[in-house]
Amino acid sequence: MGRLVEIVRQRGPAGDFLNVTWPGFAGVLTAVAPGRFAASINPAPMRRHTKAGWLLWLDYALNALAALFTSGRPPPEYVLRRAFETCATFEEACRLLARAPVANAWRDHSHGWRPRVCGEGTPIENNRRRIAAMAACTGVHPPNLEWAAAPVMNAFTRVAVEMCASSGQLVVAGWEATGRVTAFTELT
Repeated sequence: MGRLVEIVRQRGPAGDFLNVTWPGFAGVLTAVAPGRFAASINPAPMRRHTKAGWLLWLDYALNALAALFTSGRPPPEYVLRRAFETCATFEEACRLLARAPVANAWRDHSHGWRPRVCGEGTPIENNRRRIAAMAACTGVHPPNLEWAAAPVMNAFTRVAVEMCASSGQLVVAGWEATGRVTAFTELT
């Protein structure tokens, strides 16, 4: 998926926004609306319906269908797209996102759930290492996504993004298990 990441300029009643997306994806996971706001959805753990690793794609599909059809609520990526299309300000986006009922499959950690973020050690250990690595970048803005290295990035990372809503700057790189695969991209 890192090889296929695209930046698409989209427009809604509230104005333009840059959507970091993939061909055929209808929602918004990561975007910046210059002069308005920026937002990103990171994946929560997912319910495992299958045991075989090669059937992981089926778990993704079953969870998406269950979230949409059993709750009658839109998936979070559709609600975020609506925010980018219709909210003229950060405050409007916050109100919409806080009030919108979404199909959120996240529950307390229990048997049958698979963390989506992987790396060395347990998910809790990985998260602590990532937080410490990102804290080391506070006040420093390394060029060309130089912060995008282990433990922040791992074999399952597919995109790294920096966004600035005030300037509209967007920096994106696609990743595969072997590392960065798309050229450094910066848009304003």
